[in-house]
Amino acid sequence: MRYPLSFAQAHALSLPEPLSHATWLDGPVDPVALQRAVDVVVARHSTLRTGVTASGEQVVSEAGGVVVEHVVLPGDVERAESIAAALAERPFDLSSDPLLRVAVVEVGADRCLFVLVAHRVVADGSALAVLLADLSTAYRGGLSELPGSWMDYGDYAVWQRERLGGEELARQLEHWREVRDVPAPSPLPAGHPAARSTAVVDPAAVRRLVDVAEGVGATLPTAFLAAYAVVLSRYARRADLVIAVPVSGRVRVELEPIAGPFADAVPVLVSLAGEPSFGDLLVRVRDATAHALSHDEVPLTKLAEELGVDLSAAPRFTPGPPAAPALDLPGVTVRSHVVLTGAAEADLDLRGDESGALTLEHRADPGFAGWVLRSVVAVLEHAAADTAVAELPVPTPDGDWSAVTGPPANGVVGRATAEPEPEADGGPVPSRDRIEGTMARIWAELLRATEPIGPHDNLFGLGGGSLTAVRFAARIADLYGVVLPMDRIIASPTIAALAEVVSAELAPDPPDDAARDAALADLSDAELDDLLRAVVAARERRRRSRGGPPVSTSPVNAENIAELTTGTLFGALEDPALNSMNFLNEVAIHYPDAIPLAAGRPSEEFFDLEDVHRYLREFCRYLAEDLGRTGEQVRRTVLQYGRTKGIIHDLVAENLRLDEGIAIDPGSVVVTAGCQEAMFLVLRALRADERDVLLAVSPTYVGLTGAARLVDLPVRPVRTGGHGIDLDDLVSVIRRERAAGRRPRACYVVPDFANPSGLSLDVPTRRRLLEEAPAEDVLLIEDNPYGLFHGDSGRMPTLKALDEGRRVVYLGSFAKSVLPGARVGYAVADQRVVGADGVVGLFADQLSKIKSMLTVNTSPIAQAVVGGKLLTHGCRLTGATAPERRLYDRNLRHLVAGLAERFPVGTGVTWTVPTGGFFVVVTVPFVVDDALLERSARDYGVLWTPMGHFYGDGSEVRALRLSSSVVPIDRIDHGLDRLAALINDRSGRSENPVVRHGRLADGASAEP
Repeated sequence: MRYPLSFAQAHALSLPEPLSHATWLDGPVDPVALQRAVDVVVARHSTLRTGVTASGEQVVSEAGGVVVEHVVLPGDVERAESIAAALAERPFDLSSDPLLRVAVVEVGADRCLFVLVAHRVVADGSALAVLLADLSTAYRGGLSELPGSWMDYGDYAVWQRERLGGEELARQLEHWREVRDVPAPSPLPAGHPAARSTAVVDPAAVRRLVDVAEGVGATLPTAFLAAYAVVLSRYARRADLVIAVPVSGRVRVELEPIAGPFADAVPVLVSLAGEPSFGDLLVRVRDATAHALSHDEVPLTKLAEELGVDLSAAPRFTPGPPAAPALDLPGVTVRSHVVLTGAAEADLDLRGDESGALTLEHRADPGFAGWVLRSVVAVLEHAAADTAVAELPVPTPDGDWSAVTGPPANGVVGRATAEPEPEADGGPVPSRDRIEGTMARIWAELLRATEPIGPHDNLFGLGGGSLTAVRFAARIADLYGVVLPMDRIIASPTIAALAEVVSAELAPDPPDDAARDAALADLSDAELDDLLRAVVAARERRRRSRGGPPVSTSPVNAENIAELTTGTLFGALEDPALNSMNFLNEVAIHYPDAIPLAAGRPSEEFFDLEDVHRYLREFCRYLAEDLGRTGEQVRRTVLQYGRTKGIIHDLVAENLRLDEGIAIDPGSVVVTAGCQEAMFLVLRALRADERDVLLAVSPTYVGLTGAARLVDLPVRPVRTGGHGIDLDDLVSVIRRERAAGRRPRACYVVPDFANPSGLSLDVPTRRRLLEEAPAEDVLLIEDNPYGLFHGDSGRMPTLKALDEGRRVVYLGSFAKSVLPGARVGYAVADQRVVGADGVVGLFADQLSKIKSMLTVNTSPIAQAVVGGKLLTHGCRLTGATAPERRLYDRNLRHLVAGLAERFPVGTGVTWTVPTGGFFVVVTVPFVVDDALLERSARDYGVLWTPMGHFYGDGSEVRALRLSSSVVPIDRIDHGLDRLAALINDRSGRSENPVVRHGRLADGASAEP
């Protein structure tokens, strides 16, 4: 069937970007069921089967197929978002392509990116909500079909064209005659790629504006629109101007369920003539907006044509934030939205919400857009009811702005063609300056920026994100053959730093180290000093030639260089325990391609930068609305030095009550910079003199051992036994230490899925431990980082929950349950402490004294992020971490099953089978040490942790620790294959071929 284009469709052909929707989903999404649902929705809505001819007609096919693209990328979140962006950037062929694209990109167990891209000729924002609702209905109900729509969109286009072609049009136009005398909008420096700028109005100003607006019967959005008009009037040097306000375009309620483009805008005539106050201007804007919205049936393009006024360049104002529709699928949670394309349908489109957050969607010169947004904020923050509009401050423009011509034709969306990359400077290796220039141009092109990028600008501060970084790295790899690791780009996000990496990779190979060392060995000390002076002089000449500051001219002499020896420093610095973490990290960094079965980190597929902002906003809302803090108090709480014991202590206490059944006074909570600080504070407080010792279940978390070394607190091991702790050995060690004149202060224990053993204490053992502690007069330090991540066996009560005598100092962390980068932990220390003056306080107060001299306070911003997540989930993390728990449980089961497949009974290889947590300990028939780990990483391509690090006595250990928390399933299999090759080689067996440098010894390829 052929139909004319509706006015909205005709306008859509001029829009440069498609409508896009992308959301991260947590939960099981069945691609087959989703495909069936898409088929049903496409059959229901004829506009999804529509193409556009060269003559400007829409053609609706009887049948149309939209194939759901299903991509599986285990663990690769960045590439998933890159694929989604490519889906949005790929041009549509209006005459033959389906004008709707749907994709599901899986990155892990029950986590995927859902992507929908539509040409604006078939859908708008409200149509997107209709489509997602229908998709959800079809998917949920398993319906073979949805009831057909009462009207096809093509029929609506015919009705609209006929209705606005005669007397009805004349009647509607009567209300718009006043617009005829308004000059056309001033030309804006437009034509640039769609982009977004944001700003926030001071909360105190927002409250004042609400009062001012309500005083004249207006609203806060009216105040935003009035301020916008002031700025645009100053720019155009005109007292009267038109600002377009969007409307749904669904002028009849019967049109609500029809998918298709209806969205339009009405022109609001704003007059600043005379000498109005801001209150007067609000009344004018209020009335003009109401007048325009009451006559919204004539499309803006038709209205402009009939009145002879060019309204295409009219800036827009959109009240309220954009809607965020999403799929509603059973067992699936929407985690976050991903922005793929700009939403600007005008050269300028200002949005504002009730909190004072402003967003400027634009296709204008970025400098101009920034000036507009800054100016609107300035006007709003200075406006009062009686303030003369002429006196409102508008910042002086700070740049020359240019327009870009040549928008895409016929609504086809495509990627701009980049200029050819510059070639090397006449030689095989391009100069450092040339590389910097090329990198700057590439980054600017990816950002669609017009301002030059300096070598030391923070690339992410300019608006780039992880997706931009992925594309940037790909371009550099194509151009120079050098791979820029993502962690290097994130850690050093400047052109200068990254150019240094590329330049070093392209530089000719250095001289042979052995030959160089041999040559230097022949030089005397005096000759070496002369050589060093010559090098410094050469560097000084080079520095001066480049205009840099001179270096120190102090004579080069070993006697002038400060030199320390570890013998003159704190003795524990030479303890191997303090080097364990550094060594393991260095091996991982040195062998980045080795499969990391060593790391006990949380999975990164649950990280989302937008969550950080969302949780921060929620915490600020809590302070303002729930606690009644003023805007100034909210800012001070989050941004200033804070309370030493923390600002989220009450939320932590509520979380412990709900999730763990631990009832405590919030005053007993000390919020710390990670659990490691909590551990240090407790040990520092307990270590009174050289008689004090600490007991710990062995093998012991190396962080505990290291912290104890730092406070000179010896650690005495207690055997694990068959139940996670040998209680008879505990009593024996305590009494032996006391007999030797020492004072056991506490026993450190991880009752749930301990690091490194993975073992847990059963409930009877927990109760007996709580009985032994007062009997032997020791405290228990309970560390619980893994308790939320249990398997099907369910959770057991914590020691603290069972503690009736305040014998347990409880350590917790939000690294695994919220975000490790926040570095927020805590100690619950509700033990009573009697001071020298007889005053009774809490142990937490003593820890706070130490903390005040150590870290002063834990970052309030980090606490706010954690607090925001707690508030978002009602202070319960058991449900909030369910997706993580499922992933860790699946990975752990797969790891254990994989060990059973590769090491049958009789091989001399055994392992623990924990019921939750991250870790499995594998016992092997040979000594495991750091040298073997390095060989494993270098020759076999797999990382693990030698168990010797968890004993600390230097004895030979025949075991290693594995972790599966950050490794996708297929990589676990590859890692176990490589581990099996190592173990079989080391044991003298040859069942598995040896993996060396990413290749199998027999010549077959190994998975990278």
